Amino acid sequence: MKTIIKPIVWSILVGLVLFTQLETVRAQKQLYVDAAANPGGDGSKQAPFRRITDAVNYVRGFPLGGRFEILVEPGTYVSRYSNTDPSLEDLPIVLDYPNLKLKGSTSMLADENGLPTGEIEPGKNSLLIAQPALATDQNLISITQTNPGLSGQGVEVSKLTLDAGKAPTAPLGTGIFVKLVQDFVIRDNYVTGGAFQGIQTTASSGKIQGNYFSRVGCGACILAGSTTSPANVIFSGNRSNNNFFGGVLLDGAGISDSAFDRLSAVVDGNDLSDSKANPAVGQGFGVRVMVLRHDPPNPGDSGNVTAIISNNRIRNNRLGFSIDAGFPYRTFGGHPDSRLHNGTLKLSLVNNEIADSLIAAALISFTRNSATLTPSQLSQWKYLEHSTFDITDSDGELTGYWLDHPVFDPRDGRLLQNILRINGVEIPNGRYVPFP
Repeated sequence: MKTIIKPIVWSILVGLVLFTQLETVRAQKQLYVDAAANPGGDGSKQAPFRRITDAVNYVRGFPLGGRFEILVEPGTYVSRYSNTDPSLEDLPIVLDYPNLKLKGSTSMLADENGLPTGEIEPGKNSLLIAQPALATDQNLISITQTNPGLSGQGVEVSKLTLDAGKAPTAPLGTGIFVKLVQDFVIRDNYVTGGAFQGIQTTASSGKIQGNYFSRVGCGACILAGSTTSPANVIFSGNRSNNNFFGGVLLDGAGISDSAFDRLSAVVDGNDLSDSKANPAVGQGFGVRVMVLRHDPPNPGDSGNVTAIISNNRIRNNRLGFSIDAGFPYRTFGGHPDSRLHNGTLKLSLVNNEIADSLIAAALISFTRNSATLTPSQLSQWKYLEHSTFDITDSDGELTGYWLDHPVFDPRDGRLLQNILRINGVEIPNGRYVPFP
């Protein structure tokens, strides 16, 4: 009898423990973080965690299925790689628990159009800053899967100020890095401090809304996905201004995975202005839409973008639009690249305000934009071949665009057979680039 009762009793006890733990998950929906708190907090409002890292680690210790919101009080949260100081945040802060919400207290004033101004209300700033500054391939926050359960699906990050800790003239690192995640939300954050990318998404679908990107390299770089991990992104209501490279970039390929070769994006109602400080031609764009970037040894050679770009303010950039091939390598690391690159762009432009561009309102090129503007760079960059750019521009926003659409690649003599159509009309081959 004892040998029968003990397993039954043990099963009941285990069940009660699991039930209690699950009930705790359901009840404990909010966890608090305060940089000024005493060590050893439990995440309650009365005894908050001292670090965001502690709150995230606490959540990861629970069974999947809980819904947690981490609330970060105003204050400065200093972060560091290879961290051994228990008062500092670990970097990157990895958000992989599904449906986790990380919400700061940063509150920015809005302009008459409802866009963030970058002016933070006094006493309402949750600042996460890298000290020392971010280096190459380092991130402040990573939203990604770390195992099949901790998938990062449905994660939301909002109302944080993220500072990479560098001068914008030498940008490195990424503020928020998102990869292989669906249904993410990045909302109402202020990203600055010389990150190479304010945000980068790869093979991920979600929304980027109401953020302020300034004094970084690329405000938002949105990269392609695949059929198994699609990239369908809405970028709306953001202000991405005064950046070293530009406001927003759409890339129809993934840098390191040949399966990432398609992107669908909506870019609507943003202010993408004032990016012209970079003296490198081809940079300083409001919007850049490019076919591909597959760095060797990645064998990928194609990319595809479908995008609606509407109701954006695109003023005072070196280039309003750059519509180009991206990175069609002729050489890489000093060695010839034998790949022949191709792809498609399908763009719809509606009601955008493009003005005061330093170089041109728009450049349309079947090679890399900088190679069009500086032909000596064609020793490094090829032209696409068998590629099609279909652009719908019913408002005539691209009127006066500069064009690089040759019949043959001037370096290797290939017959390119690319097609450019604007409003359904095929544009003849030619080159019009009055750049000194």
